[in-house]
Amino acid sequence: MKENNPPGHFAPGATNLNGTEGMHPVDQRYSHAHDLISKGDTSGAIAELLSLVEESPGSAVAHNDLGCLYQELGDPEAALRHYEKAIEIDPAYMTALKNLAAFLFAVQHRIGDALLLYHRILSAKPDDVEAVETLGHISIAVGALDIDRRFYCRILKLEPGHAGAAYILKTLETLTPRDQNSIPGAIQPLGNNSEAPSTERNDRHTREDSRFTIATLQEPVNL
Repeated sequence: MKENNPPGHFAPGATNLNGTEGMHPVDQRYSHAHDLISKGDTSGAIAELLSLVEESPGSAVAHNDLGCLYQELGDPEAALRHYEKAIEIDPAYMTALKNLAAFLFAVQHRIGDALLLYHRILSAKPDDVEAVETLGHISIAVGALDIDRRFYCRILKLEPGHAGAAYILKTLETLTPRDQNSIPGAIQPLGNNSEAPSTERNDRHTREDSRFTIATLQEPVNL
């Protein structure tokens, strides 16, 4: 059965390729794969991209997009394999890094591993709103509300009109102690198409480790 997994991000601009005349054959195949995606032919797009990476194994972009497609299809093993391959090829590939971090958190519930990747992302790009926002969601998931507020305040400094961050901050201000014990059930994060894993899925040791790791992320984010 197909899982309802949140999709990753395709390579920036990948779906806006116009025309193939005069393009390198590999680029033509990549463009064709995204034409198939736009038509809803996921299986055809996967076949095209698999053929592309066989011909051009160093294409981090194609591996990232395969990760997105397999995640959408509910095949987490294949998605993980291709996200990791994209990063192996290009360790600084920000789109793949964020896709893998979000995948580890939302799909595999590997909070510690996701946090390590977000530390890597924010060390390179401290003002990445998407990464800071996801850290806010993770803070909610592990009950680290003191740190969570700081992440959402940071988002509003970077994007004053960010509705999701403003909503969550307002909600946090109205929570009673009993509500806080039911986190994340008391808050449904906005701006993210995935569900945060509930704290019941993580034992106390894991939650405390996650709180400690989240706290270490405050420095690169300049909270």
